Amino acid sequence: MNKSNITKNLFKSKTDILLETLQPFMFNNDRFIEGKKHNQNSIASVGSSTEFSVNVAYDPIQDQPMPTSFCPKEKDKLFWCFFIMKNGFIEYEKLRLDIDKHESINMVVEKKLKIEYVDKLRENKNIIKKYKIAPLTDIENYLVNENMIDVKTFLILCILEELSVLYLRKTTYYELSFVSSDTPADKQHVVVCHSPFKYTYECEKTSLDIETYKNTYYKLDQIDKPVKGFSSYKLPELVEICNKLSLDLVNRATLKKKTKQELYESIVQYF
Repeated sequence: MNKSNITKNLFKSKTDILLETLQPFMFNNDRFIEGKKHNQNSIASVGSSTEFSVNVAYDPIQDQPMPTSFCPKEKDKLFWCFFIMKNGFIEYEKLRLDIDKHESINMVVEKKLKIEYVDKLRENKNIIKKYKIAPLTDIENYLVNENMIDVKTFLILCILEELSVLYLRKTTYYELSFVSSDTPADKQHVVVCHSPFKYTYECEKTSLDIETYKNTYYKLDQIDKPVKGFSSYKLPELVEICNKLSLDLVNRATLKKKTKQELYESIVQYF
């Protein structure tokens, strides 16, 4: 046997040894049959209620479960609630890809987005004039100079992007609606004010939930003027408002029904 044949046989021998070593871990016809029998036995023992799972590629954003109520980690929670309303929860999470998921989005990114909206508002000054929620100078100040926007700035941004929203605070609501006959009924966003520093975006509210809020909460016609003048109300109206605000209708000191003046004062003090 020449030198080349010896080398060839030696190589073949090492290969065979390697294959024999890996044989228990290799997938072949025999192992397919064994696996099939094992699955059939497992199904028979568990019954018809067995659930099967399929391994798929994991996407840290796409596969992340959507929370029912979400509070942004950033300091300006109201602005990021607006961002999620406009762009979606996934786009919000994408901004956090380059940092630890427990950290907030970089302030430079936030300020850049806010300045872009200043430019948009200057191009659409008619919106400010039409809705008369706040002057442009105030809105620009909150977007450029302040760490957090106020609710008026939030509402103006929603108007600019035509986002329907139900803004809830305690047992009151303020509504912006851009819903038309072509707009899905469940497309109205819900944002809850828990305190001046904490806001949550409610992610899975249905049209039925929206109607429940409207029927049980007190509607604010103006976000900064929740109560009209005393002469604007009749006694039954004040009673209805007190019921929605969960205010007492009886004077605890006298144990008598509150007068119209007392009811009105209770409402004013609530806000």
